[in-house]
Amino acid sequence: MYKADAGASTTPELTPRQRALVELFEALSEDRQREILAALEDKKRLDQVNRMEADLQELRAAFKKLSDSA
Repeated sequence: MYKADAGASTTPELTPRQRALVELFEALSEDRQREILAALEDKKRLDQVNRMEADLQELRAAFKKLSDSA
């Protein structure tokens, strides 16, 4: 039967920046951690909306170009 190497990790190693973020985050209270997570989730959603808007603008420009050439 296959046994996993005792020294092998199932998660990738963290970069120094990631480790620093984790340490700082863990030093905060539960309430502050929740606030930060909520703010990060909001920023992620905003980035997604901005990407979608850029995609729509590209589609609109392509459609206009097709319409103008017809």
